[in-house]
Amino acid sequence: MFELLVAAKLLLLAPETVVGTDRARIEARLGAPTGVGTDLMGGRHGIGTTDRVVTLDWPDVRVRLYESPATKTVALIGVTVTKD
Repeated sequence: MFELLVAAKLLLLAPETVVGTDRARIEARLGAPTGVGTDLMGGRHGIGTTDRVVTLDWPDVRVRLYESPATKTVALIGVTVTKD
């Protein structure tokens, strides 16, 4: 059971280790993105706050981040390889 938990933790944290956990670290690792998209959504931390989902695109990779200005936090949502 312990091995399964360790493997699951490694799988979940691997993208953060490979690309970083915020936009500056990701761009330092992968270079400037060829495309940037931003989706705004109602913030989870009170009325009148707005959070963002930022999509960063490179020719072979797409990275999505959840940014909350209210709490000054960034979370890596996912890393997708877009090349076969």
